[in-house]
Amino acid sequence: VDASYWPGRSRCLWTIVNWGAKARSGSLLRVPHVLGDRYFDLWNGTEIQSDVKGSFAILNTSPIEPYGFAAILSIRGYPSATLLKLLRSQRAQAVRKLSEYSDAWPEPALPKLTLSEKTVPAVASAPPENMVLIPSTGDFLMSIEHNLGEGSCYPDDERPGWFRHFQFMYEEGTHYRNVLHQIHVPRIPPFVIDKYLVTNAEYKIFLDRSGYHPADPGNFLKNWDWSTRDPKPPTGLENHPVTWVDLDDARAYAAWAGKRLPSEAEWQYAAGGVGHWHYPWGNAFLPGSANDKGTSTTAVDAFPEGRSPLGLYDMSGNVWQWTESERDDGNRYALLRGGSFYQVRGAKWYFDRYIDMGLPMGEWSARPTNYHVKLFLMSPSTDRKATIGFRCVKDVIE
Repeated sequence: VDASYWPGRSRCLWTIVNWGAKARSGSLLRVPHVLGDRYFDLWNGTEIQSDVKGSFAILNTSPIEPYGFAAILSIRGYPSATLLKLLRSQRAQAVRKLSEYSDAWPEPALPKLTLSEKTVPAVASAPPENMVLIPSTGDFLMSIEHNLGEGSCYPDDERPGWFRHFQFMYEEGTHYRNVLHQIHVPRIPPFVIDKYLVTNAEYKIFLDRSGYHPADPGNFLKNWDWSTRDPKPPTGLENHPVTWVDLDDARAYAAWAGKRLPSEAEWQYAAGGVGHWHYPWGNAFLPGSANDKGTSTTAVDAFPEGRSPLGLYDMSGNVWQWTESERDDGNRYALLRGGSFYQVRGAKWYFDRYIDMGLPMGEWSARPTNYHVKLFLMSPSTDRKATIGFRCVKDVIE
């Protein structure tokens, strides 16, 4: 039996898994106890009568089914109306045992790809300020590379048809190996793309003029000054990329500006050009060409030597970039591009650990133009990161 402990200020939770083929019962947990503490069996929706011995309580639950679960909540004082409602609901569900449900794996849902609406087209001969024209191209080979981890990529469907292949891609095999996908894109129409990442200063203008406020504000612009009703970017970081925005926060800015987020194909073409450069500046990694192995974000124009063939800044390093690549196959996720100043050093089960790939060219966290990572979209508060920003594109009159 495994247990995980989730401590809080006024309540604590233990989640429990019975890995065995036999039911488990008896004294389950021995926990610190203070007068007034009460314990609830959340799985079965009942209160637990604890056996208090000095400063500890011995907790028992109803028998845990084979391969079943339990959850115990500790609170101080009387349960809230919300908790009482949850307990009633859990009691009703617990009438039916897990063993009465089928344990057959369901067929996975086909992933649904979400794309932004096309924008009002710009005139190709006069790109908007600080935007760059990316001419159309045909027969673009989008070679995508990534490190295979727990979350995989997106499903691979070998049946004919580019869009199906583009939409459904998946690979199986051992973790932590490098995977390369070759996707033929028949045509990428012309578009204009932001020369720089969207900055804190630009996002501030958007907030002031649009009145935008997300429905779930958790961690929204977390590094800004929220001491007044008028939030302000961090002093001195006005020209740094805006971070702590989720995919919908980025989409909201883009729509307000008459733009949209780039697709993966558009982003990769803009970053590496028709020559498919490995990095925006060429095929060899050049230290000092990007915010690689940094300690924080840098100004969006800080690395002119790292520009792409058509003059785009920060297509490698500084911050990861949202793309219009949201998919839903029962799990929502999006694909990020470009890499960030920060290299993940913790568990490699959940997010890319590029350092484990050997870094043959000496890079640390700036990524090649054909490299992407998968980010599961859990909730706005957890999707907002200090290492993810974005840039926008606009469609063009052909």
